[in-house]
Amino acid sequence: MVNKAKRALSIILTVVITAIVSVSATLFFTAKSNLKDVPVSEFSKFVSIYDAIKTEFLYESDIDAALDKAYKAFFDSLDDNYAFYYTAEEYEEMMNSNIGSYVGIGVSIGLKSNEGITIYGVQPQSHLNELGIRANSLILGAGGIMFDGTNYDKVKDAILGEAGTYVEIVIKQDGIIKSYQVERREITSPLVISHLFSDTGIGYVRLRTFFSTAVQDFRSHVNQLISKGATSLIIDLRHNTGGQRGICIDITDMLVPQGVIMYTEDKNGERAYEYSDADMIDIPYVILVDGFSASASEVLVGAVKDHGTGTIIGTQTYGKGIVQRTILFGDGSYCQYTYQEYYTPNGNNLHGVGITPDIIVEPTDETVQFISTGIMSVPDPDTDNQLKAAIEHLS
Repeated sequence: MVNKAKRALSIILTVVITAIVSVSATLFFTAKSNLKDVPVSEFSKFVSIYDAIKTEFLYESDIDAALDKAYKAFFDSLDDNYAFYYTAEEYEEMMNSNIGSYVGIGVSIGLKSNEGITIYGVQPQSHLNELGIRANSLILGAGGIMFDGTNYDKVKDAILGEAGTYVEIVIKQDGIIKSYQVERREITSPLVISHLFSDTGIGYVRLRTFFSTAVQDFRSHVNQLISKGATSLIIDLRHNTGGQRGICIDITDMLVPQGVIMYTEDKNGERAYEYSDADMIDIPYVILVDGFSASASEVLVGAVKDHGTGTIIGTQTYGKGIVQRTILFGDGSYCQYTYQEYYTPNGNNLHGVGITPDIIVEPTDETVQFISTGIMSVPDPDTDNQLKAAIEHLS
C-alpha cells in the first residue's frame, strides 16, 4: 500500500467527512485567507465590546463562557447543518465517542430534520437500549431544553454528564412522544469486528466508523479471515455514518485498483484528487449499506461501484456529498464548516441523493432492530435478511 500515514488529520461528528487545519489563535485565518478582505471595523467593534465588559461591567461575569457563546452563535447563524463550534470539553467528548470509549447515553445522533435530533444507532449496553429505543427515533429535548430546529448544541450539551447520573430525554418513537429518565454510562464499542461463516468460507467484517485505528484493525481482521480460509468477504457498512477522510481513503485503497478514489471541488472550481495504488484484496466481496451509510462510507461505496470491484447490497445510502473544513485551536476548542463538494471517480455528486445498491434488499423489522441496537455484534443470517442475501450472492 502507498504510505499515507502523513495525510492531514480529518475529523467528523456522525455524518461529517472533513479536512483539518490546526491553529493556536483565538481568532483564525486559514492559509488561504486574504487579509485585505477581513472586516477590520467589525473586529474593532468586537474588541471594544470585549474591553468594555472586561473593564467596566458591574457584575460578575465569565468572559470565556461569553466568548464561547459568541462563537457558537456565529456558526449557528450559517445556513449549514454541518457548521458548529465546540469548546475544548465538547471536542474531547466527541473524540472519545468516535474512538469508542465515552460517557453518555449511548446513541449516535445527527440532524436529518427540523422536527428533532435523529438517533442513528443505539449502543447495546446503553440504558436507552434497555428502554427499547431504536434508530430513527427523534430526540425532542433533553434536560428541560426542547429542540427548536436551531439549538442542536444546547440540547446535546444537556445530554452530557458524568457516569451514573440521569438526564430527562424526550423521545418520539413510532409516533409516540414520551419522557424518559436515562442513565449516563461508560460506553465502549470496538471499531471493527469479524466472523468466518465456516460452512460457506465467507468472511464477515463490520466497520463501525472510519476513525482512530480503523485502518490497522480492518486490515488485521481481513488478513485473519483470509488466513482462516475465507474465499470471499462481506463488508458491513450499515449504520456507518462516516469518519476521517484519510482513513476512509486508506481502506478504500485496499478494495479498488489503481486510479481515482474520489475528488473534491470548492466554490472556485478547484479540484483535489485522491488516488489508489494497484495493490488490493483479490477475493470477491459484497458491501452492505443502508440509509445511515453516509459520508466516508459513501466515498468508499462510490469508488467500489464506479470501479466495479465489489457488489453493493442493501438500500439507498444517506446522500452526503459535501466536505467540512475543521479547525482545531490551540486551546483545544474546535469548529467546522462546509467548503467543498466531493465526487465519485465517474464524477457523480451524491449529496441529497445517495448511492443506489446493485441489489436492493429492503430490511425486515428484525434486521432493522438488530442494526439499530446490536451495533457491534455479529448478525445471524437467519434473522438478518440483508446479510442472508449477501451470503447467497457470494455462494
